Amino acid sequence: MMINMDVLHVNGAHFIRFLQSSWSHKPSVELLTRLPQYVADPDTMLTTIFPLLLCVDRMLALRFILTLGSVDSINNIIKWVLQGERPYWWVREALHKGDDVPDLDHYPLTCETGPGSPSGHAMLCSAIGFVFLSYFCTLLKNSGYKYERNLRRCLSVSYLVLTIVVSLVRLHIATHFPHQVLLGTVFGLLLGWIICKLPLNHFQPQHYRSFALGLLLSAFGTYYALIYFGINPTRTLHLALKHCDDKSFVKMSTTPWHAVYRNFAVIFACGSIVESAAWATISRGDHLTHDHLFERVALGALSILFVQTACNFGAFFSKPYYIFYIVTVIKNFTYVYVCLNLMPSIVIHLSRSAMEKHNYRAPPAMTNGGGHYSNGHCGKEKNNNEIDFVEKTTHLRHRF
Repeated sequence: MMINMDVLHVNGAHFIRFLQSSWSHKPSVELLTRLPQYVADPDTMLTTIFPLLLCVDRMLALRFILTLGSVDSINNIIKWVLQGERPYWWVREALHKGDDVPDLDHYPLTCETGPGSPSGHAMLCSAIGFVFLSYFCTLLKNSGYKYERNLRRCLSVSYLVLTIVVSLVRLHIATHFPHQVLLGTVFGLLLGWIICKLPLNHFQPQHYRSFALGLLLSAFGTYYALIYFGINPTRTLHLALKHCDDKSFVKMSTTPWHAVYRNFAVIFACGSIVESAAWATISRGDHLTHDHLFERVALGALSILFVQTACNFGAFFSKPYYIFYIVTVIKNFTYVYVCLNLMPSIVIHLSRSAMEKHNYRAPPAMTNGGGHYSNGHCGKEKNNNEIDFVEKTTHLRHRF
């Protein structure tokens, strides 16, 4: 049975109008809706959340950046194929035809330029949220904590609530129809589950580079296939410029090609990192362990400072469009490479220098009698405990 898209669009437009009328003139509600919209934005994930993850776990940060790049690229390719409408321009086109549909309010984040289905924000939130949920549930399950089952349930509920809120916010600003956010959530959940199964510890540089090139070539192939079959991929950009209340709301950073080039850069950068000696040292956990709180905080702070500075620098190159896309590739490759490779190396070097400056020495091992020991039973017990800890940590990393 064929789905009547006009029925979905009309009912969706009325639901969006209901949300806008319910939340309008309520500053507290509108302020709360901005936070999930901000958090689920791909640029925010890359420039804020990603550096913060470096303070938690470098492998989690790597999986996060791989999820961000792959899911966002796949989302834009699917959007080109489906050529879905967006509410803010669809209702204006329908009003011109004399259809009985409500007009919708526009916001600064409304006028995105790509096709609307499936929702990219819902897809990213669902996929990355599932990666986080899997990571922390695995940690809790292996921790032996008394209330770990209840905490895992709380995390699952939080994941569900965040996904629903992000979807409602995307509807409220008239960027997507309800069926588009639902489709994005389902696709994101599926991709998140697949990415959690990937054994990143065994990935080689060529895996990342081949995947990045594959996504880029798929985007080019889809784009020019549409042109070959008589479909204009830039149709949505013209609709955005035509129907957006404020033309300043239409930004090049919302174009599908910006996302494609950005995601190619970040995934390709992952391939350049995992072959470096610094990454091999860091990923083994030899430095910046859970006991080194200062180093972790310093790593996150330096990474955020660098990324925000680079963002401001890149804002100067918005025209012409080909310069903008070239800067997008260079900027995002540099983000990931510096944050995952250069910044940890700097922090480790500074930490070593500080320890040497203060003549740091490891405390001498003691026997039960209070003296030094060399090969006593206590030393063997300590070494066995250390080996057990390393084996558990390695096992947890491989499971995740």
